[in-house]
Amino acid sequence: MSRSYLISVEVRKPDPMRLREIEIAAEKEWPFDEWIWLEDQKLISSFAESSLSGGEDEKEFAGRLTKAIWKANGQYCQALISATCLDDLPTNLYELTEVDFADWSKQSVFHHPNPTLQSA
Repeated sequence: MSRSYLISVEVRKPDPMRLREIEIAAEKEWPFDEWIWLEDQKLISSFAESSLSGGEDEKEFAGRLTKAIWKANGQYCQALISATCLDDLPTNLYELTEVDFADWSKQSVFHHPNPTLQSA
């Protein structure tokens, strides 16, 4: 079963000489395509939507992605992976009732004292 995810990655204090290698390695694991390098904060980040499949869960994927980043970096660096399942996002349904309509229409143009505005 395939599930849609928004994955974001933030790599802190990577080797600045290996940024492109980190990007390439991460892109082999997930379809990241745009990267932000914040030199003053010493971090590189990206995000992308795609699907996890083959029975892999978020934790397994995060481990695979992190290890690919470490290998590309040539040493440890902090890699923060955020996985948001897009299939199960919280949703809220809102519906106003006929009572709400009656309350609103008492104050709206439907009952305005000027009859020419009633059809507006």
